[in-house]
Amino acid sequence: MTRNRTLGPRGLWRRAAAAGVLAVSLSGLVACGSGDGAGGASEGESVSAEEMTEVMKKATDIDTAHFTTKMDAKVSGQTVSMTGEGDIQMEPSAHHSTMEMSGGSMNMDLETILVDDKIYIKGMMGDSWMTASADQLAQMGGTSLESMSNPLAFFDGMEESIKSAKFEGEEKLDGTDTEHYSFKVDSAGLAKNLGSDSTSGLPKTINQDIWVDGDGLLRKAEVAMGDMGTVEMVLSKLGEDVTIKAPPADQVTDMPSMAG
Repeated sequence: MTRNRTLGPRGLWRRAAAAGVLAVSLSGLVACGSGDGAGGASEGESVSAEEMTEVMKKATDIDTAHFTTKMDAKVSGQTVSMTGEGDIQMEPSAHHSTMEMSGGSMNMDLETILVDDKIYIKGMMGDSWMTASADQLAQMGGTSLESMSNPLAFFDGMEESIKSAKFEGEEKLDGTDTEHYSFKVDSAGLAKNLGSDSTSGLPKTINQDIWVDGDGLLRKAEVAMGDMGTVEMVLSKLGEDVTIKAPPADQVTDMPSMAG
């Protein structure tokens, strides 16, 4: 069993927690006919920001899904790796994920539940469940509860953030026919869509790739964020029943301040 440890400066812990929170917030990320992409684009052809935005919005038109994710990042000069999986539900918005994070002197098992507009986190400070406020989420990951609970909030104003996009062509993904798109997003616009004014650690532009199936639904997403690392997410079991519940109330405490 991985041992939870609180070694290192608080800043390291905040950034490590941010990695987990960011991966969860991206769980809502990110039509297509045969042979052609958005707007009838051919393989290798550019796609307009408007068309790319429509592809991404369609990609999130799911009821439920299971996801696996992995992330590699540089945190305070140390390499941090994370793997995880979980379930997401669009209406009402909810998710449940378990993640394993390791790097340097730090090992952490992180479990996160978002349900009924509240987020619960276990593993940051022992095995207790804690609730985090909107301010604490901002301190940890530069994101907001709104962007985490409503994946579509990520796409508000996205059209203005897209610098370029391209239809990469058709590919097989775990036996499923998919269409692959790549695009570059202005990091300042992306941060704003996630409820933050900070682009600390991010490159000026962020490279993203998505793979959508024949129904235009998201099957895989990759996000490259410079020194903050890369995130990969794969979706499966689209539309299958999921059960996401808050932890028992008597097992939950408020998260202490992470300031300082």
